[in-house]
Amino acid sequence: MNLTISNAELLSIYQSNLDRSIVSAVRGDVHTLWHLISILPGYYPTVVRDAVARLIGNSMIPPGIADEGSGNAIRSRSQLDVQGLPVPHPLDCDWRFTKGTADELLERLESLIGPNNSAALLGAPSVYVRAKNQRMENQLILLDRNETLANSSGLSPSWKGDLCCNLMHGAPNLPPVHAVLADPPWYVDEAVGFLRAASQICVCGATILLSYAPDGVRPGIPEERKRIIAEAKTFGINFSGIDHLTLSYATPFFEHNALRASAFRHIASDWRSGDLLSFRKSESLYLHQSTAREDENAWVEVSVEGVRFKVRQKDEKGFANPQLKKLVPGNVLPSVSRRDSRRHQVDIWTSGNRVYRCDGTHIMTVILHAIQASENPLSAVQHIMHDSMDDLQIRLVESSVLQVQQIVRTECREIKVFASVQ
Repeated sequence: MNLTISNAELLSIYQSNLDRSIVSAVRGDVHTLWHLISILPGYYPTVVRDAVARLIGNSMIPPGIADEGSGNAIRSRSQLDVQGLPVPHPLDCDWRFTKGTADELLERLESLIGPNNSAALLGAPSVYVRAKNQRMENQLILLDRNETLANSSGLSPSWKGDLCCNLMHGAPNLPPVHAVLADPPWYVDEAVGFLRAASQICVCGATILLSYAPDGVRPGIPEERKRIIAEAKTFGINFSGIDHLTLSYATPFFEHNALRASAFRHIASDWRSGDLLSFRKSESLYLHQSTAREDENAWVEVSVEGVRFKVRQKDEKGFANPQLKKLVPGNVLPSVSRRDSRRHQVDIWTSGNRVYRCDGTHIMTVILHAIQASENPLSAVQHIMHDSMDDLQIRLVESSVLQVQQIVRTECREIKVFASVQ
């Protein structure tokens, strides 16, 4: 007998649960769309909005629930000030905890390790920044694959070298820790990889806290959670409990832009919630080297005035047109989901979730580095060319420089406005 649930059945269950949750919430004390989004278990705002429109059309809920509410009404004061950290980039899966959540997690870690032991943070730089404010950073070890963090002022000077690592390939050799907080991207492979790394660095009896997606993020989350718990056992880690919707995340700049591109007028600053799974390491097992492989060289990053450009690397030689070509209307991808098929077409991706196609990504990389260093981009491109450039190539480079400069001006202005309303 085949007990496997099909994708169609998962989607049907997902939609039924969402509709039922919306109707129940509206019968209570929920009167606006963002209020509704904030209390549901992780359903994306566009998904909720579409469901609300369908339910209104079927006369199952009143029309007023589609109202977003005013900007002042949905603005939160619980955001975490992360001065010194780079602007999050969508390719880094960098969602940061709100101030309240970061403080609660630090209190929990402190109670787990006491005054004389240490804990590891796997992919949670905002918690480390908050720990600095509370003078706990000496008890915490931050492991994160984002190399851009190494050059940020928000982290201690010791954050470098082996501490910048891809946890999907295993953890570096460290003194054993007595607790771990892991905040992986919300996918099974990443969650299992982070738990595997946690098992490598913590002592027996240590508590491991893992953030993961609540049920509404996508169809099949309960089944994913079961797989994660089963895999953890093979690392000598036993599941001990779950706190639903206990984690609150600050809406990053790139997601704010994505929601604006999806026609939201006002955007809540902390609508996203997460579940916190607890595990306990029961035994030390020999773990073979991870076979996980990722194309870490697929993207090169260049930051210009705080605007982060990620450029897909291609096997290119000679001159190719570096101009940025439109991929989506308005150039901002109206999605942050890794399942969005348009992501595979992106060659240039900014920290404001702007995406472009580009034939000459190697030439664009040279242009970006030159602008970053306040050098002449045309001279920089000419320097790497073995043959002299013709008039058309010169015009293409000059046009590409203007495109980059316009993007930088736009995103700097947007970031300033975004920061002022958080």
